[in-house]
Amino acid sequence: MKGNDEQSKEAKMLVTFRIIDTETRLHSAPAILSARELATLTRLLAENALAPDLDEGQREGSAYHFEFNANRLPLARIASALDWRGDVISVVEEAQFLGRSLRIERVPPMLEIALRVSDHIALTEDLILDKIDALTVAGILGVDFRKRSIKLADLAAKLARPSVEQSFYNSRLSHIHYALSRAANIDCGEQSPVLEWA
Repeated sequence: MKGNDEQSKEAKMLVTFRIIDTETRLHSAPAILSARELATLTRLLAENALAPDLDEGQREGSAYHFEFNANRLPLARIASALDWRGDVISVVEEAQFLGRSLRIERVPPMLEIALRVSDHIALTEDLILDKIDALTVAGILGVDFRKRSIKLADLAAKLARPSVEQSFYNSRLSHIHYALSRAANIDCGEQSPVLEWA
């Protein structure tokens, strides 16, 4: 009975798979925002029905740590809302060029509010699985679940193997194979993308 409870708990835990890049050198510096500018940006997201991706423990309406897809709003809309600031335009322009999210965070030592280019490449939707399915996927791919990432090129090579595709089918996870294949074959330009899970 205890084993069933543990399995039930694991099934309820969610694992998010997303594409990130922490190696490519960025050219823009974070832009420091005032509290009023943050409120303006938050209102702009709400007016355009863009729900921010909040960090754990953050609440909508009072969040200081969140991300949103830079390509969901035109550069001019963001720039005009923030007084056409050159540093803001540089950050948004680079995020849009790279297909990244924009990140808001409070940074030490002064806990200033910074707008910067995120590590998250937002060219495809994140994939959310329960932990049991996520462990099954890792097993099929032959990757150590604890390592938390795989290079996108390596993922594409593994997914292309007929035996791997068959294993996904046998596990009734063909739809996951399809979703991962789409993500693995996205053109991220000259970035160094990896699929990360957490």
